[in-house]
Amino acid sequence: MSDDSFVNNRKVAGLLSRKDKIRYAIHAARLVIDTYEERNPSDNRPRLAIEAAEKVLESDTEETRAAAKEAYFGAYLAYESAVYAGKAAESASQAASCAYLDFDASFSAARACHAASFIRLGITEDCVEYGMSLLEPRE
Repeated sequence: MSDDSFVNNRKVAGLLSRKDKIRYAIHAARLVIDTYEERNPSDNRPRLAIEAAEKVLESDTEETRAAAKEAYFGAYLAYESAVYAGKAAESASQAASCAYLDFDASFSAARACHAASFIRLGITEDCVEYGMSLLEPRE
């Protein structure tokens, strides 16, 4: 997926009214909510966020907006948790990839560090420092 996808969607969204922007976002979320729910069947926070957005469409009040804000934070925490878990798994998979490859595994080693860097600040520097230490003579 290229950055053009975001740019194009941003251009389209910029042409829409506020209510149509909400409809646009709900449409996108509904297209993929099943993917999340299949992997996280006990976590309904993303679905609740979609439903909260739909309630704002039905009745745009301070109460429905407050509920949408609360649902946003819940769904965002679900997103963050899934991303971090995914990046940790990606880093681990790349470590195993390095272990089984017979040819230059530098791509996999770099991806392991890159994936880990999404989780914690300073990981890239830590990985580089560790990698450089491996170049030093050892007994």
